[in-house]
Amino acid sequence: MEYLQIIIHAPAQREDELTGLLFLWGAQGVAVDDPSIIAAHLAAGDWDASVFDGQTISTGRVTLSTMTNDDAEGREICRQVREYCCKNEDLTCQIQKQPVMDWQKKWKDSFQPLTVGKRLEILPYWLSGQSKSGRIPILVNPGLAFGTGEHATTAMVLEFLEDCLSAGDRVGDIGCGSGILAITALRLGASFAAAVDIDPVCCQSLAEHLRLNGFAENTIPLWIADVVQDANCRKALKALSLHVYTANLTASLLSKLAPCLGDFLFSGSLFICSGIIDQRKQEVRTCLENNGLIILQEKNRDGWQAYLCRKEE
Repeated sequence: MEYLQIIIHAPAQREDELTGLLFLWGAQGVAVDDPSIIAAHLAAGDWDASVFDGQTISTGRVTLSTMTNDDAEGREICRQVREYCCKNEDLTCQIQKQPVMDWQKKWKDSFQPLTVGKRLEILPYWLSGQSKSGRIPILVNPGLAFGTGEHATTAMVLEFLEDCLSAGDRVGDIGCGSGILAITALRLGASFAAAVDIDPVCCQSLAEHLRLNGFAENTIPLWIADVVQDANCRKALKALSLHVYTANLTASLLSKLAPCLGDFLFSGSLFICSGIIDQRKQEVRTCLENNGLIILQEKNRDGWQAYLCRKEE
């Protein structure tokens, strides 16, 4: 059976009304695309998203979409949508046929093994048996949290880890997301790794990735905390006496974190940071240098910057 995709373009203030009508007419779910949400996050500096560079984000209108079977019930929903939109000049609608498709397979096919640096390979867990000889496989579930290796920001941190980590080092990951950076550190020979993130969803993601990579669930202790705001978290990190820290965040977050680094980095500690759009790389560099860090190396890829730093002696 084929599917019918219904798309409605409407003024933002009519979102709730139209969502309710779609459910009333028989829709099983409604997706809403509201550009004002993106605009608000960018204006607040919450995101460093180069994909939006140079774009004008038009607000005031939303797009609602739903899928239904191409059968009598589904065609009745389409009829009601068309009729309603025809009576309202501020609404437009499109109805498109969609072929039957194994969406899970299509999604999985979009994730392929990714070689990183000299020794690492990031693989979706369903390709665990396809690791290249001589590479250290890191298995990921791409559906859980940010930071599963495919983005340039994560890859650059992994490369720095591979180059600078010494056997037996103790590692901390600030903003751990999926936990892949900390797990990779263990696979590269670290004796201990700890993680911090502000989002509780990371508990599930870290536990899942530890399991996928053959580690016990409690191998990496995780704090759900804001390192900048939580002095107790910074004290706990200092007590761990870690040699290397990673932080794949954003330029805004790294600029706020920089003044706090002295609370838990020791002389000679390494700090690897990424997630910095090119336009703000100098800002972050200045913040790091003004707070006692020396830039040892830098990487730039696809419009993103990463730094390898050392705490001054």
